[in-house]
Amino acid sequence: MLRKLRRGAGLSTRDLAQACSWMTSKVTTIENGRQDPTHYDITAWTRATSSTHAAPQLHDQLLLIEALFRDWRGQAGTATQRRWLELEATARQLRVFEPHFVPGLLQTAAYARLRLLAHARVHHPIDNVDDAVALRLRRQVILQRAEVEFHFLLTEFGLRSGAYGDPRVMAEQIEKISAQLGDNRVRVGVLPLTAEWDANVDHGFWMFERSHVLVETVTAELRLNRPEEIDTYWRVFHLLESKAIYGDDARTLLRNVLNWHR
Repeated sequence: MLRKLRRGAGLSTRDLAQACSWMTSKVTTIENGRQDPTHYDITAWTRATSSTHAAPQLHDQLLLIEALFRDWRGQAGTATQRRWLELEATARQLRVFEPHFVPGLLQTAAYARLRLLAHARVHHPIDNVDDAVALRLRRQVILQRAEVEFHFLLTEFGLRSGAYGDPRVMAEQIEKISAQLGDNRVRVGVLPLTAEWDANVDHGFWMFERSHVLVETVTAELRLNRPEEIDTYWRVFHLLESKAIYGDDARTLLRNVLNWHR
């Protein structure tokens, strides 16, 4: 839309750059989608192209992008754990799929520490690892709330490979998950290595009722709230659920994985 406004005003990229006191490369970078404009950029762009009527819509679109896309840089520490604590506190139904790791609400302290440190190696150092671990464990208090429905889907692959080479940590983690199987308030299923998935999904996601879905990528956390997106993830979760094992079957699988780690 920004390119359309520039062309509609009869301006070249150089003309627009001069009008906004920018380098020409900034205009082309924004128009080609390699850089998001700031709210200041939108204001300057619409003024230079005599299209200030389009500014409110462009600002709203940018706000939506900012709400959907949360940059991961520096966000594994205490601030993020507090944000998750607040987010989960309002939930009445949580459906969680994690193909590679154990989700935070089921983690042991040792496993949580390894996950946070791994995140820091890719992004930025965490402000205080001990505090971040403590807050992550504090989030697990929500599991005791009878009015909240929980459903976790894990994978055998993630349970065999998710401890960063430390079998003792993984053994403790599997014992914690096994104990959770006896809690009627929390449903935990495991997708065996032999399961044939009907859904091609390789990333974790958290479904909060049918209001929104959180998806974690390498660089960002996406918040999806369009009805068609929520419906798709709802179907994917149920397809995966149909291939998972529960109860005694899950307990047997976990025992086998535990012996494998030992």
